Amino acid sequence: MWPISTTISSRKQHFTHINQMKSGLVRQWKLAPYAMHYWYFNVVDLDTRRNYSYILARSNAEVLLNGSLFAPKPDVYTSVCVDFSEQRVDIQEKIVKIERDTLCADDFQFGVQDNKTYLNFETKQFAFDRMLSDSYWANFLDIYAWYNLNASHKNAYLNVNNVIVRGPLIPWNWLHFYFEDGTYIKVFSAVGQKKTLRLNDDYFALDYIRDEPDTISYRATKADTFFELTIRKGFRAALTYKPKFSPAWQYDQINTSLVSVKTNIEGFNVGQYGGGILELTKGFSW
Repeated sequence: MWPISTTISSRKQHFTHINQMKSGLVRQWKLAPYAMHYWYFNVVDLDTRRNYSYILARSNAEVLLNGSLFAPKPDVYTSVCVDFSEQRVDIQEKIVKIERDTLCADDFQFGVQDNKTYLNFETKQFAFDRMLSDSYWANFLDIYAWYNLNASHKNAYLNVNNVIVRGPLIPWNWLHFYFEDGTYIKVFSAVGQKKTLRLNDDYFALDYIRDEPDTISYRATKADTFFELTIRKGFRAALTYKPKFSPAWQYDQINTSLVSVKTNIEGFNVGQYGGGILELTKGFSW
C-alpha cells in the first residue's frame, strides 16, 4: 500500500541525519486534478566524470511528453533516465511500489538504511553516507511541497527531490555544482524566490546570471567578497511537457563542467575540476 498523506502543513524543517528523511523521501500524495507528483534524482561523480539523472513522475491529466501521449493509470509513473556521458534519454512507463520503505520499479531501487541512502538503476549502483546541510522538508502555500536531500560519498554527490505540485509549473534555474575539494554550489532562481548563490553553508546575493549559447555565468557578492562561476554547457536532455488543455512547459537538464572561477575568497583553489547538472525551465503549465 502507498504511504498516502492528503494534507500538507506550511513549514520548513531541516534534517541532520539521513535516517530522519527515510519515510519522507518515499512518501506519496493523493493527486487532485492536474496535480503532479514526482521523484527527481541526480548523481554527479567527479572521479569518473559521469553524471546521471532519473525521474519518476505522474499526473492526473493526459500528458504529451516529447510528443508521446501518457494517460494516467494507477501506480504507473513515467520514468526518464538520462546518462549525460552517453548522451542518452530513455523514457518509459513503470509501475512504482513501496516495499519496506524502498521505492521500487523495474530496474530501479531507492531507499535509506543504516543512515545511508542507496540508488540503483539499470546496472548502476550508488551508496551515499554523508548528508550535506542543504537537506530539508518545505512547503509553499500548500501549492508546492517537497523533501530535498543532498548527500555524498567521497567525490560522488546525490540530489533527491520528492515533490507534490498543486499549482503551475514555472520557469527556474537550478544549479547543482561540485568541486574536487568538497566545495559545492547551489543556485535556485525562480519567480518569487530570493536570488542567492549557496557556497557550502554560506549565502551570497546573486548579482546576475549570464546565459550564453555555450556557457552560463553566475556572479554573487557578500559584503566585500565576490564569487563568479562560469561553466560550460554539455549535453542537454530536453523534455517538452504538455498536459491536456495546458500550454507546454520546457524542462532541460544540462551537463556542466568548469570553465573558470574568479573570487577573492582566500585559499579557494580556482584550478581544480568542477562539474554538475543544471536544470533550466521555461514557460508556464498546469
